[in-house]
Amino acid sequence: MSTAMDALEALVWQQLHTVRDLSEQITAIRVREASADGAVIAEVDGNGTLQDLTLSEAILTMSTNEFESAVVTTARRAAHLAIARRGALVTTYLHALTHSESSLDVPADRQGPADQRPTAVMPDQDRKWL
Repeated sequence: MSTAMDALEALVWQQLHTVRDLSEQITAIRVREASADGAVIAEVDGNGTLQDLTLSEAILTMSTNEFESAVVTTARRAAHLAIARRGALVTTYLHALTHSESSLDVPADRQGPADQRPTAVMPDQDRKWL
């Protein structure tokens, strides 16, 4: 094979391993967050999906509204932290991907039209979760 093809193959394998690592890291994300009084503990995964909810006996003294607020607020905080952690991982991945692509030194006239090149789409930073 040519040197350029060897470099391209190495880059593709590197990116494949990076994507697999990213996927494993996102899957491993777990965030536990407790309410201020410790009555509610919410655990979420890297998607912000509730995985576990622990309630102490302190909930017995709460009104329905207080209980609802404690659960929702705690789960929302945990989800926000998990999504932020996932976002940091994806940002690091995109940075690594951008730098590995530049290592090919492909001339601009050989990269195709700018409007047809793949681009990364980042989630809206102001998006409300939950």
